[in-house]
Amino acid sequence: MQKKHPLSKILNSFFFISLLAIILLQNNACRKTETVENAKLNFSKSVVTFDTVFTTVGSVTERFTIRNPHNFEVTTNIYIAGGERSSFSINVDGLSGTSFKNITIAPKDSLFVFVKVTVNPNDANLPFIVEDSIVFRTGTTTQQVNLVAFGQNANFIIADRELNGGSLKYKIVASENETVIWTKERPYVIYGWAVVDSLGKLIIEPGTQVYVHSNGGVWVYRYGNIEINGTLEEPVTFQSDRRDSYMINNGELWSRIWINESNRNNLINYAVIKDAFIGIQVAALEEFLSGTTVIKNTVIQNNAGWGILGRIANMEIENCEISESHQYSIECAIGNYTLRHVTVANNYTSSRSTPSLWISNGYADSDANVIGGTSFLAQNCIFNGRIADEIGSKTYDGVNFTHQFDNCIIKSKENKLDNFDQCIFNAETKFKDFDKGDFRLSENSPAINAGKDIGIFQDILGNSRNAPPDIGAYEYVPGEGKRVKK
Repeated sequence: MQKKHPLSKILNSFFFISLLAIILLQNNACRKTETVENAKLNFSKSVVTFDTVFTTVGSVTERFTIRNPHNFEVTTNIYIAGGERSSFSINVDGLSGTSFKNITIAPKDSLFVFVKVTVNPNDANLPFIVEDSIVFRTGTTTQQVNLVAFGQNANFIIADRELNGGSLKYKIVASENETVIWTKERPYVIYGWAVVDSLGKLIIEPGTQVYVHSNGGVWVYRYGNIEINGTLEEPVTFQSDRRDSYMINNGELWSRIWINESNRNNLINYAVIKDAFIGIQVAALEEFLSGTTVIKNTVIQNNAGWGILGRIANMEIENCEISESHQYSIECAIGNYTLRHVTVANNYTSSRSTPSLWISNGYADSDANVIGGTSFLAQNCIFNGRIADEIGSKTYDGVNFTHQFDNCIIKSKENKLDNFDQCIFNAETKFKDFDKGDFRLSENSPAINAGKDIGIFQDILGNSRNAPPDIGAYEYVPGEGKRVKK
């Protein structure tokens, strides 16, 4: 900046007038150049959603506006990120295509962008949700408008509400005192969170397919209730809406089934839950610890964090396979937990140091007060995996902690727990094919006839259990036999 001269010395000076003019021109030029180079456009929509459910091969067009809020013209380059292969095309200022250069918008002016999507809803190779974006490059500034369309026929649940400043988007699928039933006629595709509101109830019938988009899930809110009623032949399946590969492998995880502060009994029977961050999370505050979540005959597979996460919960888990969790298969922290005929098999090793089973009886709050109390019982269960210690625990003095393991096969070298009755440590379980995820028992498995009769007469596949039964979710059957639909 130039120093200011006293006005009395330069009042009639031609030099001052010339200098002042030069400074003003320079400042204006610098300010204009900087503003133009970093100019941002305004858009009438940040996301263009095509909410038509296609019934035939066809296309749908939506539109939005671009506005130049500045007092100078702005030139921008516009293109679809997916290029020529995209399902989307655009029309900008009367021109059609996927890429446009040097589109000029006058000061305070705007223009329309028309977006067209063409899909074949009967193409099983398409994802349920087709996504792309329109990119705007204006000088050094890059902005985008996201594009979302439906790729196949389904029941689409699209978030229409926001929490936490928009970071959590959701749609209520069962309102207060409402019971809603999902059936198998068409898949359900969740974009955001599907919420069962307080005192609402969601019933999911056999054979229903649920596909969840990245970062979404099913959220059973306080006092809500869920019943997942699959069968052996028609399990209910929860998985990614991506059809090309596991979400875990491309980093776009769906989140979880989250039962949050429910004081009602919840049931998950004959389900397959896979490729999430957490398969099932049951969590509450202490004053809400009253309802019980029962999980039976269910496979929870290939989740990046936890298979089952219980924190301040009552849970009964029976005839279940929890496999290939990238961190913990089951965490039981505060509450009452009963596991019967559960196979925990964790073949995942890459960077995993967390045990398959983790038990804790409390936590310390910000004032160092210990809160908690846990009752844990495992009967006829397998806890196996690729690391040396597949069970672990953290205990606090001064709060209740009761735990018991009966007739279990456990892999653990340095276990600090006690209360084991008729358990087998560090024996090779001898699954049919550990590497390929077939956790049925082979003919020489130590789990055969090593269980305790606890009144569960069929296994996860509907096979009758012998007396004494085998340990784990699967009763040994000679030959190939049936397999779980995963």
